[in-house]
Amino acid sequence: MPQTLPTRVSALSPKVLPVLAQRPVRLLSAMPSRFFKPRILLSLGFLGLLVLFLPQAIALQFGILPLHKGLGRSWVGGMTLACFTFWLVQTGEVLARQGHFAYARWRQVSATRHAVLEAIHGLSSEERLILGYCLWRHQRTVFLDPSDPAALVLTHKGLLVRAEGTGGGLMWPFTVPYFVWRYLQRPGREFLPPSRREHPQTQRVFEEFERSLSFASLEDIFV
Repeated sequence: MPQTLPTRVSALSPKVLPVLAQRPVRLLSAMPSRFFKPRILLSLGFLGLLVLFLPQAIALQFGILPLHKGLGRSWVGGMTLACFTFWLVQTGEVLARQGHFAYARWRQVSATRHAVLEAIHGLSSEERLILGYCLWRHQRTVFLDPSDPAALVLTHKGLLVRAEGTGGGLMWPFTVPYFVWRYLQRPGREFLPPSRREHPQTQRVFEEFERSLSFASLEDIFV
């Protein structure tokens, strides 16, 4: 006696039904990564718009007239709306994730720069002399002895950046970061105010400091 369909299914169910039950789950789990990519959704959305607004004569030539009117048009319109909706959701998620990363990075950089700028208020006289000399000469880069304690402390605090791969044996270029340079020249709160810059004693101190740097450079040349 031939078996009915339910009997055949029940006979095969111990082996076949678990596989058949897993296939939709696997298909749905693979669809977001394969078919729900933003560029594919956007392409399908524009393709749906093209089908919806294509002239009837051209749709007839391409053989898509059933999709252009009646029930086919409703299906195409619904799928187009779904594609654009999923695209907006995924694009918004990507933009939100990137915005969160950029905001976290900005906060980290801001906190680091704030700590660097706060260190200006606790500098020693030798460290203040180096920064003041840069402002007095209107230059962000100064050549210093790489073993100079004040230069090393300023580099450790982030107020100077030591160049890599250049410089002589005794003199090495150190540069004031741009954000520090702008902070030192804030209008009304300058690190080296114009009145102090033009003072004879200030001029004399910076000139002596410059001569010491020139003497170190000559030693570097003739050693």
